[in-house]
Formats: sequence, C-alpha cells, structure tokens
Amino acid sequence: MPSKSKSQTREPSKSSGDNHGTVDSEGNSEEIHEEVSDDSKGSPYDEGEKGKRKRASQSSEGRIPKRTRNEDDEAVSNSRDKQERIGRLHKLVTGSNSRVVCGDSQSGRPERKKVTSNNRDLGKLRRFLDAPLEIFCEILEHLHPLDLLNLARSSRTLHEFIISRRMGGVWQSCLGAQGVPQLPHDVPINEPQLASMLFENACQACGTVSTIKIYHDQLLVRLCKSCLSYNVESGRKIASAYGKEVENDSGIYRLLPRLGRDKYLISDFKDVIESYLATRPDSEERLNFVKKRMIMNTATVEYNTALSHWRSNNYISKHVEANAACKERKESILAKLSELGYTMDEIEFCGSIGPDVSTRLDAIMWQPRKLTDRIWKSVSKELLGYMEDARRKLRRQNKKDALLSAFKSFCATYKQGHQGSGPTYNFGELLEFPSVKAALNDQSTTNIPDTVIPELEMKLPALCEGRAEMLRAECLACVNEERANVGLLPFDAVCLQRDIGEGSLSKALGVPTTDCALFAASTAFVAYAWYHRYDLDFSSLMKLFFDEPYPDNVRSSAQPAPWTPPRIQEDFAIDAEYILKSLGLPLNVTHEHMKDIARKISCKTCSNHPTFLWGGFIRHQAGHRNSKTKADYQFTD
Repeated sequence: MPSKSKSQTREPSKSSGDNHGTVDSEGNSEEIHEEVSDDSKGSPYDEGEKGKRKRASQSSEGRIPKRTRNEDDEAVSNSRDKQERIGRLHKLVTGSNSRVVCGDSQSGRPERKKVTSNNRDLGKLRRFLDAPLEIFCEILEHLHPLDLLNLARSSRTLHEFIISRRMGGVWQSCLGAQGVPQLPHDVPINEPQLASMLFENACQACGTVSTIKIYHDQLLVRLCKSCLSYNVESGRKIASAYGKEVENDSGIYRLLPRLGRDKYLISDFKDVIESYLATRPDSEERLNFVKKRMIMNTATVEYNTALSHWRSNNYISKHVEANAACKERKESILAKLSELGYTMDEIEFCGSIGPDVSTRLDAIMWQPRKLTDRIWKSVSKELLGYMEDARRKLRRQNKKDALLSAFKSFCATYKQGHQGSGPTYNFGELLEFPSVKAALNDQSTTNIPDTVIPELEMKLPALCEGRAEMLRAECLACVNEERANVGLLPFDAVCLQRDIGEGSLSKALGVPTTDCALFAASTAFVAYAWYHRYDLDFSSLMKLFFDEPYPDNVRSSAQPAPWTPPRIQEDFAIDAEYILKSLGLPLNVTHEHMKDIARKISCKTCSNHPTFLWGGFIRHQAGHRNSKTKADYQFTD
C-alpha cells in the first residue's frame, strides 16, 4: 500500500534505458548511460519514513553514486536537460482567444489547495492503509476513469503508484467498464492519457474547463476551439519550413493522422519530419521508420473510428436513460396531482394556457432528477398555482362552449326567419349579460346553470328586433353632433347646397350622392386593431362587429368585441371636404365612389404627384394642413 507524502510538483520522469548524448570540455562526444530503478526505488520518498526525503547516504541499491559537481558536470547536466524528451502535450500552444488567456479565471482549472500538514486524523480510514495491495487494486478497478485520474492527482505517492505500468490492467478494467474500445499497442498513447482525453472536460492546451462537443480523437488530444486553430495547420505549410524538397515529398503526409483533408497537429508533424530527416534517404533505418509510422497511423485511424462509434452509442444510451428518467419523474408528478384531485383534462389544459407556462411545466416535469419529497416540496407550490389557474380557466371555457352552442343555434333560427340576414348581435355582447357573467365567474360549479340558456332564448329575439335601425340612428346622431363641434355644416344643408365649385355641375354629372351622412365620403369612424387606428366607413364598421357574430370555438378563436358607441374621426371630415371642394365634387358624394376613383387623383403641389387610396389622401392632406401648405388636387389624365 502506498504511503502518504507531501504534495510537491512532479518532475518529468525518465524512461528506462534512455541514452543522453553529451559533450565534454574538449568537444568530444560521449554517451552517459543512466540506470533507472523500479518505481519504489526511483521515488525520492522512502515508503518506510512516511514521506521524509532520503538522505544522501541512503542511496538505493544499484544506483550510481553521486559525483562531486564541477564545471564539467555542469556542462553535462545542462546538455542532458536540453536533450531530455518533452511530452507531446507540453508542446501544445494556447490560443489567443482562449478564456484562460483572455482573463476568465473561472473558466480554467481550479487552483489546488496546498496541504501543509501530514498529521491529519484519518479515523476509521486508517485501517484502510493496512489493506493488502491486491484488495486496493481490485477496488480501483471499479472506479470511473475520471475518479481514478483524480485519485492519482491527490498525492505524489498515489500518482507514482497508479500511473505506473503495472497498473495497466486496472486502467483497462476501468475503461472497459465504460465500453471504451481496447487501446491498441500501436497507438502512441497510454490508458491514463486516453482516459484524460475521453472523460475530462478541460482543454489539454490551456486548461479551460468547458463542454467540448466537437471531438478530434485522431489527433489524440482534446482541444478547445481557440487552441485547435493554433495547434493545427496545413501539412504543406508546416513542411515548407523544412525546404521545398520536404514539402513536395508526398510520403511524409501519410506518416501520421490528419484532421480533414490536410490538417495536422503542428507539434507531432514537426517531430515526424525531424525524425524522418534524421535518417539517410533509401536507408534501412528510414524504411523501418516509415514502416513503423505507417502501422501507427493505420492503428490510430482505425481506433478513431472505433471511438466515434463508442461516442455515438454512448450518447444514444445516455439519451435513452435520460428520457426514461424524465418519463418516470413526469409520471410521478402526474400521480401526485391525481391524488390531489386534478383530472387529466385539467393537467393537459394547464400545458396549453400559454408558452411561458408550458415552458415552465416542461422544466419542472421533464428532467432526469428523481422526484423526492424534498424536490416535491420545493416545486409543488408553483405547480399547484398553475393547476388552480388552469382549473378556473378550463371551467370557464367549458361554460362558454355551452353558451356558444346555444348562440349558434339561435343565429341559425334567426336567419331562417329574416331572409338570410343574421342578428345585429354578437357573442361578445352575449357574455355581458348579468346572468351569464355571474355563471362564468362562479368557480364552485363546472356547468352553466339550467336557467341561464332558457333565459337567453327568451330575451335574444326581442333584443335583436329593430336593433339594426337603433344602431344606425345612434351612429347618425354621433355624426351630426361631431360635425357641429368642428364647425362643419349640417349634412342636410350640404345636400341642398348646389354652388360647390366652378364647373361643379358638369363634373358632378353621373357622380353618386347620398342623403345619409353615414355613407358620405367625408364620414369615417375610429376603429382600433392591434394598437393601430383604422378609419372605417359605416358599412365596414357594422361588418367589424356583426359580420362574424361568433367564433369557431372559444379556446383559440378571437372573441367578437361587444358593441360600443362609435366615435367619428373629426379631422377626416375636415380634410375630406377640402379635397372634394378642390376636385369640384359634391360634398355628399358616397364613400364607395371615392374609394373607386381615388387612384385617378393626384396632388400637383408635391413634386412627385403622388397617388393614394382614399384614406391615404386624407392622411396626405392632414400633412399639408399641419405644415400650413395649400395642396392642389386634380384628376389625372
């Protein structure tokens, strides 16, 4: 069992059997062969001394005795450090747009707390230190690869033990439990590096913690978007730095995997080129190097395909599991609501009230977290509030459905007795009945009282008889009153006036006129729809309220607005009579006629001589009136 040790910065480890070429003081080259012992002997910590450093006199058996440092030794040491192999991850470049480089301290790896004391009380965990090594390894085999990586980083001793070669079987078991394809021997990474690439969510260049959803396993690294653009380059662009001959050597581009058509990891490609150029052309050494690299390249490409299938299957399985968990949670919530007395109609109606409520309900119900008593307590208040609102609205809708059915039946009967003319009454006005409003607002009942519909069937025929004439008289009185308020002549006087303008008799021939102010071209009523004002003539006003007296259904169709006393558009009458006088037309010309001939009129005062519809000319004249300019309206040829 590995013992505890003080956490220190891990130095790069030397592989067994590496030869480091050095140069002595006279310039002659020599080879220094350094023997590296096992993991336990190669560690600067003694397992029997609880993390204390070994003294100089306690050198391990088989290790070369330390020589007295002199100038020659300094030269040898510096040369050895320069030629020491650097890990491929240390050669990666951090992108300029990386969140770590841009100063986002929260996006990088969290700083590790330094432990200053090794005398912590382990309690019952102290017995765990006495467990056999085989038992400890068997426990490690059941860990998730990410947990095993974190455990290896918890201390120097555990790191040396878990990352050692003899733990390869443990790593393979951990990766195999997650369905990861077995790592081939020809792929140039080991199991811990594979686990870091597959399961960690940090960029291996800048350390930015983020969710990387675009993978490039053929490069055998995990990079964020910014670092990927800095570490990947076109193969020909990389090779051009070594000369034209190297750039045109097509064999180099087949020695390592590429991203897309011609993108390579810069550090790996440079290493391959330098190793390739270090061999003599057509030599056996180069042939062996090319053969080894081709085998490695093929294995990496095939393993990348296997990893792609694994990622896809892993995503599908997680998606299926998440959907099953979400479905189970939703069923649990529905069961809770049913126990509280809510029906399925009320639950379904709650999801159709509006987009905001529907989105919030999905957020509460459709998530993989299991519904516990604590979670139900936190969401029940909001959820039951939505359900109570849905219950009230559903009951009101059901009552309106019953009223709508009765009103449709009344309208059909009314048309049969009035030569196809519908009633001058709409569903919006029906809902304003005192008995109907009281029934709709009563939440204690789910249906309309039996007395309401018979009462409506008895009162509606009497209300509809003569209502059209009554509304017409109401609108006419409004027109005459507003004309007097703005200083216009009464419409009866307008109809008797003949001296309107020069040549008016000849131009007025064949022009339809009216004796009712409601149908005159100078009369318009104010109407609003979707916050926009519309100027409507009397016929359009009546169609707005009574052309469609009821909706198709009360759930999704717009409700007809109840009749309201109309309001005349005062400026419309003033501007319309000014235009009619300019054209030499009678002031009692009909609104329909002016809508038909409006395209034949133009404003000669404006440079472009614009033409409009009749309502457009009224607004155009309002602009001239506000700017106090005189407009000249004429008929176009």
